[in-house]
Amino acid sequence: MKKILCLQITKKCSRSGCSCRFYKKKRIGYKVYETLQEAKYARRNQVKAYKRGMGPKAGKVVPIITDNYVLSYGYKTQVAEQKPYLKVKDREVLESYARKLRFSHFDISANNVGYLKGKPVLIDFDMNSIRKQW
Repeated sequence: MKKILCLQITKKCSRSGCSCRFYKKKRIGYKVYETLQEAKYARRNQVKAYKRGMGPKAGKVVPIITDNYVLSYGYKTQVAEQKPYLKVKDREVLESYARKLRFSHFDISANNVGYLKGKPVLIDFDMNSIRKQW
């Protein structure tokens, strides 16, 4: 019989977006989505970005019980430092990265960009921000 890991997060949500709640514990974060489909889609995009050096590392999707006792799905992620502004140069770099990955990223802004070791990276990979270019 296969064991299923279910993570319980008792902390309050530190950030929230259109479809994702973010819980932070030191240098590790958890991105939490309402559905398994949303979590898998965002993680798949984030892993692609990570492999190209334009996104944080992402763990496997697992069931998560949040602070309000709702079953959700999400994954562990590396935490990127956020700044209150986004330089034009950094935005242009990220737009170029997105084109290389064949992503149409509609929401490159200070809220959806972080920095790892001083390098700008995307941190928003859900269906509201990324559409595949075919």
